[in-house]
Amino acid sequence: MTKRGYSIRAITVIVMLIIGAFVVMPAAAQAYPSGVEFYPAVYGAFSELYPRAKYLEIDFYNNSFTFTGITGYSLLTPTSYDLKVQLKNGKIELTPDKIYQKDLETGRWVRVRAFGLYSFKRASKVITDKMIEIARSESLMERHQRAAMADIFFVQTIMKNFTELAFQDFIDNYAKGSVFTMTGKISDATEYNRPINGVTYRYRIQLSLNTDDPGDVYLEGFFPNVWCFLYTNDPSVIRLSKNIDYTARGTLSSASKSGSSVVLSLVESN
Repeated sequence: MTKRGYSIRAITVIVMLIIGAFVVMPAAAQAYPSGVEFYPAVYGAFSELYPRAKYLEIDFYNNSFTFTGITGYSLLTPTSYDLKVQLKNGKIELTPDKIYQKDLETGRWVRVRAFGLYSFKRASKVITDKMIEIARSESLMERHQRAAMADIFFVQTIMKNFTELAFQDFIDNYAKGSVFTMTGKISDATEYNRPINGVTYRYRIQLSLNTDDPGDVYLEGFFPNVWCFLYTNDPSVIRLSKNIDYTARGTLSSASKSGSSVVLSLVESN
């Protein structure tokens, strides 16, 4: 090939890279299996593919989930972005937003206009393929359904903007009976000696935690948005002290809502 040929090819590649650096190509929507719940597939796929990503917003009944901290690489440059995942007209739609790349010299994340050499199309296909794989497996759907409804961070993101009616519907039809494992600060431990669902519990433990920023739960200025009452017959709780970290495991018996905060009642679970 002539030098001129090489030059034309090189120019073409450079032009394509420049175009790619400023255009976010939408991923083709893929059909989702009809009549199958959406949230277990979303929860399972992102737990596996992007376990450090966080939920920003969940519009549960409209099958819309917004994440932050979806990560990848543009060549050697770390890339991070928000992602909205929706089920619309039977198809999975993925919409990116707020793209950042890490400055390798300063270590800071810098907002950029587009992905550059990061292949959003390829990442989208991996995500949707994983979701469809889960949706087509009864055992995987059951496993991720249980895990999702037992994840206090996922559940609180769903419930925080609910009306009272939507909140109660969600508890009754989705969350009730889930087994939560959650760590918070002890507010108090008292005698109870009353029955719940036919079982008498001697003690009640009150915990608080903040699901908005789990990394800062125990910092000064802590403001809980989840309160938990654990009902138990474990005598070791007698010697608990206030403000210590405590991990409660229990089955959700009931829940109530006040503003953006929720109160969960758990009965001990082995």
